[in-house]
Amino acid sequence: MSLKEYSFSEPQYYESAVDICGDGFYIIQPGSTVATSLSPEEAIPKHVAVVTVCGRKFFSTPIRLETPRQMIFEDIMIDVPPPRAASKTSRPRDMPDEKIIAAKLKELLAESERTRLQRQPKLPLVRLRVTYSEPWLNVMKLNCRRFGLGYSSVVANPGDMITLKILRPKNEHKKTRLGGKLFANVERAATLDELISSRFGGSDARSLTVLTSKMLKDVIKAQAEGDEGGRQRARQQRPLVENVRLQKDKLIAALCKIKYELPEDLLVTQLNASMTAYKLLKAIDKTPNSIEKKKDRLEELIAADIVKARDARIKAAQRMDDDD
Repeated sequence: MSLKEYSFSEPQYYESAVDICGDGFYIIQPGSTVATSLSPEEAIPKHVAVVTVCGRKFFSTPIRLETPRQMIFEDIMIDVPPPRAASKTSRPRDMPDEKIIAAKLKELLAESERTRLQRQPKLPLVRLRVTYSEPWLNVMKLNCRRFGLGYSSVVANPGDMITLKILRPKNEHKKTRLGGKLFANVERAATLDELISSRFGGSDARSLTVLTSKMLKDVIKAQAEGDEGGRQRARQQRPLVENVRLQKDKLIAALCKIKYELPEDLLVTQLNASMTAYKLLKAIDKTPNSIEKKKDRLEELIAADIVKARDARIKAAQRMDDDD
C-alpha cells in the first residue's frame, strides 16, 4: 500500500535504555484532523485510530476521516526551451510553460474529482511546485496569482496554488560587492574585529568618517553577545556626539598644518570645513597687514579649540572609567 493511499502509522517502539532489552515503550503521535500546511505530508488522507488494549498487548484500527478537504501536491519540471521572443521584461501569449502547467492541473483536478468522497468539500487545495530549467533564467516569470484566477471556481486556493523555482548553473555563486570591489577576503578574517579593522581601519576612501572602527566593533560585539546591559552601556558611554567631537579634534589638527602663505581665495577654500574659520576669513580685508592680524587671531582660535577637544576627550574617558 503506497504512502498516498494510507497515512496512518502504527505505534513505534522505543528502547528506554541501550543495555536493557524489552524495557521500552510505544509512541503514537496524533496530528491535526485538517491540513495545516501545503506540504506533501499533509496531502495524505487523514485518519483517526482506535487503540484496543488488553493487558500488555494492544492493536490499533485506523479509520479514515471523510470530511477534511482534499489536498493535491505535485511537482513538475519545465525542461522545454523558451521561445526566442521571451525576455526578462515580456512574456508572449501561449507560452509553453503555461500549456504544460494547465495540462497538469487538468489531470490533477480530474483525479481529485474521481477520488473525492461524498462528504468532502467540492473544491480541493492544490499545490503545484514548478521547476524551470536553466534556459528559463532570463525569461520573465509566470504571474502565479493572475494565472490562478482562472481556476477560482474549481480550486480552493487559486492565489497560491503554484510556486516557481528556476535552476541556476552550479558554478554560479553570489558575489558581495562593497565600494565597487569584490569583498573576497571575508573567509580569511578569523574574527569580526579583524574583519572590521582590515576593511575600515585604513586611511583611504573606505575609512569611516563619522563612526570609528573601534566604536563599530564595540557596538557589534555587544549586539552579538546578546548582553542587554552591555548594549545599554555602549549607548551611554559612546554616544555619537562624543565621536563627532573626536572628528572635530582631527579637523583642528588638520587646520594647524595649513600653509597660510597661500593666496586668500585658496586659503578660504582649504578652511571651508571649519565654519568658524570660514566666517573669520570672510571678514579679512584685502591689505597684507590685515591678513597677518586675522591669521594670528585664527591661530589663537585653533589653539583654544584644541584645548577644548582635549578636555572633552579626558572627561569622556573619566566617565567611561567611572561607569566600569
